[in-house]
Amino acid sequence: MAFEVQAFSFSVSYFKHKCLTGINALYTDDVLFDNRNYEINRNNGELLLSYIKGTSFRITTGYKREHKKNAGIYGGETSLSNALTAETKYNILQSASVTGSLLIMV
Repeated sequence: MAFEVQAFSFSVSYFKHKCLTGINALYTDDVLFDNRNYEINRNNGELLLSYIKGTSFRITTGYKREHKKNAGIYGGETSLSNALTAETKYNILQSASVTGSLLIMV
C-alpha cells in the first residue's frame, strides 16, 4: 500500500485585526420616558484573513465577536454575538467581476 503526499502552500496577502470598545447611552429626564433609558457598554473584535492572487482573484475569511451589556439600573440585558464570514471575488477581463458572500451568525 502506497501513499502519496502532496505539498500545499499559500501565502497570506492580508491580515487585519480590529478591536473596538465604547458606550452607547440615552438618558431622559421626563418620567414618561424612563423606561427608554439605556447605557450599553460594547466590546467587539474582528479578525480578517485574505488571500489575493494577482488582480483577478481574492478570497477573504473572517470572525467577529461582539459583547454588549446594558447597565444594571436600566435592565442589565446582555448580548453576545459571533459571526463567521467568507467572501470571494473573481475579476473577468477588465470589465466584469463575480462576487459571492456568506455570513453565518452564531
